[in-house]
Amino acid sequence: MWRNLFIAFSLSFLLAGNACGRSLKVAVASNFQQAAQIISEAFAQQHGIAVDLIPGASGVLYTQIQQGAPYDVFLSADMAYPRALSDRQLASTPKIYAVGQLVLWTPRRQLVSQTQTTTLVIADPQLAPYGRAAHAIISNQDDPNLRIVRAHNINHAFKLIDSGHADGGYIALSQLSFAQALGNATSAIEDFTVIAAEHHPSLEQGATIVANSKQPKLAQKFLTFLLAPEQQAYLYRMGYAQQ
Repeated sequence: MWRNLFIAFSLSFLLAGNACGRSLKVAVASNFQQAAQIISEAFAQQHGIAVDLIPGASGVLYTQIQQGAPYDVFLSADMAYPRALSDRQLASTPKIYAVGQLVLWTPRRQLVSQTQTTTLVIADPQLAPYGRAAHAIISNQDDPNLRIVRAHNINHAFKLIDSGHADGGYIALSQLSFAQALGNATSAIEDFTVIAAEHHPSLEQGATIVANSKQPKLAQKFLTFLLAPEQQAYLYRMGYAQQ
């Protein structure tokens, strides 16, 4: 009886909390989805504020915010999209919350000979900053045996490589770090090369509070939590560069 009463009270408390706006909608770049999930769970435990993550390519999320999507926070894979929103007064001045690292992952490279066509996958450069960074690399290559496939976003790129639909591709180092930690990759994670930052556009990732957020104070609390030393140290361990 007491257990049932406690459960009922807990549920009513949680429902009341959500009714009072104790939750946040966070639009998050695909490369940061797994890290955001871990950080959001820690944030919820510490502050009692649930975080609803909406992942996607940064360009898609940017367009949705322009069209009035009810997000509170935007975690982009670059600084350009948040700055564009800020310039139009659709979001706050962005802050760098992470610095991504681009890698070439070729788990099946031993199966590809020099006379065969090599298929590499990149995220769509029109929508994904990691895709733009990858495009800067491959645009300098003149290889008739190289075939480029564009994925919807960087998580899609990872799946195409891991499933064997591509010989390799350009993704985020953090994706491989999480795949190794979770053991959810079927391909050899060790077969990758980190691309030096000077060879591609910056992957500084920007966080901003959406102007039409109904709870900007909670949004600011989340950003403060994300930028705290403990979370930043965690991101460094999971494949993001040190700021």
